[in-house]
Amino acid sequence: MFYDNSIRSEGGIYDNANSIRPNEAVTNVRFKQIYPLLYEGPDQDPSEYTALLPITDAEFDWIIRPWGIRQEAIQDANWAGYIPVFRRMLYQGQINYARRFDKHNVSAMGVFKREEYARGSMFKNYREDWVFRATYDYDSRYLFETNGAYNGSEQFGPGYRFDFFPSLALGWVISNEKFLEKYDWVDNLKLRYSIGKVGDDRVGGGRWQYSSQYAYGGYARLSNLTDGASPYNFYRESVVGNPNIQWETALKNNLGVELSVLKGLFSVNVDYYTEDRTNILMAGTSRNIPPFFGVTPPSANLGHVKSKGYEIELGFNKRFNRDFTLWSKLAVTHNENKVIFRDDKPLQYDYLKNAGYPIGQARSLKRADFYNNWDEVYASVPTENNDGDKLPGYYNLIDFNADGIIKMSEDTPPIGYSGVPQNTANFSLGVSYKRFSAFVQLYGVNNVTRYVNQYSYYGDTDILFAHVRDYWSKDNPEATSFLPRWKTSAQNIGDYYLHDASSFRIRTAEISYSFTGKKWIKNSGISNLRLFINGNNLFYWSRLPDDRENTYSGGSAVDGAYPTMRRINLGIDLSF
Repeated sequence: MFYDNSIRSEGGIYDNANSIRPNEAVTNVRFKQIYPLLYEGPDQDPSEYTALLPITDAEFDWIIRPWGIRQEAIQDANWAGYIPVFRRMLYQGQINYARRFDKHNVSAMGVFKREEYARGSMFKNYREDWVFRATYDYDSRYLFETNGAYNGSEQFGPGYRFDFFPSLALGWVISNEKFLEKYDWVDNLKLRYSIGKVGDDRVGGGRWQYSSQYAYGGYARLSNLTDGASPYNFYRESVVGNPNIQWETALKNNLGVELSVLKGLFSVNVDYYTEDRTNILMAGTSRNIPPFFGVTPPSANLGHVKSKGYEIELGFNKRFNRDFTLWSKLAVTHNENKVIFRDDKPLQYDYLKNAGYPIGQARSLKRADFYNNWDEVYASVPTENNDGDKLPGYYNLIDFNADGIIKMSEDTPPIGYSGVPQNTANFSLGVSYKRFSAFVQLYGVNNVTRYVNQYSYYGDTDILFAHVRDYWSKDNPEATSFLPRWKTSAQNIGDYYLHDASSFRIRTAEISYSFTGKKWIKNSGISNLRLFINGNNLFYWSRLPDDRENTYSGGSAVDGAYPTMRRINLGIDLSF
């Protein structure tokens, strides 16, 4: 398939506007200036009463450039009603096979896809995928599946654009074995295992990172004695490329058990998984390269992270009689990860390195007791910045590495966890009786730390947050908050704004009544009529200063995030 819409092309030779306006300061054409007071007569040498402007101390000859070349560019058609220009060409083919031989079931699939895409005057984007899948099962007891993907991406240079990502899955439905036939209370018992390698080409930093890039334009100082700049534009290496950039890869393992008994009365699903991510692309600004390298170093596939976790799901579903049903479901997950390598500085303190800690591990200066008087201020360990602005009522910070000075770059040990919860739990409970039904969903997380700023008097505004109600004073040295001051810099607050973000909430609850089945409903032509009232985020408990567990985005630490809304809905479902 091919898409296109109206476009226009522009470019070529064009006239430099300043070549026809030689009397402007920005001209690149010299012009003659006459000084009439210096004119003495027709026999005088013209150089005595004229000058060529503009005058500069640059040590080079004049260059007249009346013409230039504008690059070719494809622009969107400037006509009403047209959508932005783009061109896309997609080839795709698929073949499928499935057959049953007695107790043997076999299936196979193959897919090929190639895509070209461009917008405006950009170079085309390319992507190509070759994918296959084959499955086999014997008598619905022994299951086998294999997948493979040979993917090509323009993000990488020659030799690294294509890579193969295979996977394998095995399953054993034990409940279909003959030796379990006498245990008719077992509905389903299944073991499964899968292992596979996946790749990711959605790397940041733009296109063509595998190649050095050059920019046109710049200047060179001609000497240390003058400020003159050369009029010659030239090409310079603006981005250092890395020809060895390649796919980020992850090796994933999953072991699972499924169990259902007593005609669905109880069910259990358990999964344990691991993930080993390698070749994680690190931006040049994150690499440990000495400054004498001279430019921003290229990105490189250096990162290594390991993850593991489990998921447990318990279910209960009981129909007591024709009118009454009770059901519930509990899902618990645990996930943890650890950075194995991230190009840390070799002589860096271990507690400041990324290796050995989770991704996004919280770090901060640590606070001790308050400065209760000026003697304690003067006797405190000096801070690297704004030491002279320390005042009683702020926290005495801890010199974590004991080098005699408090630095943001060295005295910030790990505190708590990362901003992603390690543990989550989701519990749902529902009941239905005749035409009435109700359910409630509870949700909780723990092992999570978040930084939530609530600056008082921020930006010279007369605003105080509730957390400073119990503030320090000479008569209240055991306060829970530092003393806020207007227009005061260097507030020594340490980890005051780091919070345990564990939380518990009633996420959803609903009560409804259905009129379906009543005679007057049928006679009126209505197939379904249901009244309901439900609510979201009805109750919330946490040690965070407000409810931003779901809306936290890691954006502005000052403005924070908009608190999660509590909603109550009353409605009617009606269909004919």
